[in-house]
Amino acid sequence: MLFQIGDAASEMRFETRSRGTEKTRAMIDSVVSQFLREAFILNRMEIQLAMLATKKAEREEVKLFADKALAYHNRMGADLKKLADNNKISYKDELDGDCKDGIDKLSRISGPLFEKRYLTLSEDNHQKMLQIYRKTLPGLEDVRLKSFISSSIPFLETHNASLRLLIKSAKATSKL
Repeated sequence: MLFQIGDAASEMRFETRSRGTEKTRAMIDSVVSQFLREAFILNRMEIQLAMLATKKAEREEVKLFADKALAYHNRMGADLKKLADNNKISYKDELDGDCKDGIDKLSRISGPLFEKRYLTLSEDNHQKMLQIYRKTLPGLEDVRLKSFISSSIPFLETHNASLRLLIKSAKATSKL
């Protein structure tokens, strides 16, 4: 009898752990899902911004940055899709309303004002990306996602530093 009670107690503890694990798993899935959805939107925004800049920027250094950003963010988008597929998470590879509005407004201007707004929007977007990447990284168990985020942060920081230099350069040029 004592043996059976012990088994029942073990089973009860196991069930409780199992439920706790399920809750933990659900929380992790929620964090991963939220990260991927936000990352998709921000990355898509960066692609759209870079595509506009390759056509509308006047300064060669801005066009070169946009070309590099476009190539990088297209690769990042493919990696995000793989991660979403691996985690069985659906995603929209499109912009939300605010992002669409920002792109539409940007597409209607040109010249130095276009470049200034493009660089500012892109810098803001990179800041948001860095924020969600850094916020999501601690505590992640998914090795692939952890590796992706860890390797993406330095690139995003480099892009952001380049954007700040381009913004300074644009301000200096406009003062001449």
